[in-house]
Amino acid sequence: MGDRLTIQATVTSKNDEKQRIKMDCAVINQHGEVVLKGEAKLMPPSLKIRVPRITGPQIVLVEPDGQQTPLSVISEGL
Repeated sequence: MGDRLTIQATVTSKNDEKQRIKMDCAVINQHGEVVLKGEAKLMPPSLKIRVPRITGPQIVLVEPDGQQTPLSVISEGL
């Protein structure tokens, strides 16, 4: 709880014939430690897809003492 995580994804190979890409993925905490590592095999769409931006739900975190804090307040300045 309270970690700041950075996601890194690097394309390591591309197969144009089969329309596939492979990516190395890592999740790194605020101390520079890799906390999750893996590989993703993807089949991206052949055409660019555009979808309208939507307003997501407001996320509220509830502390053990019952105090509620909106996520937008916690993430200010990040």
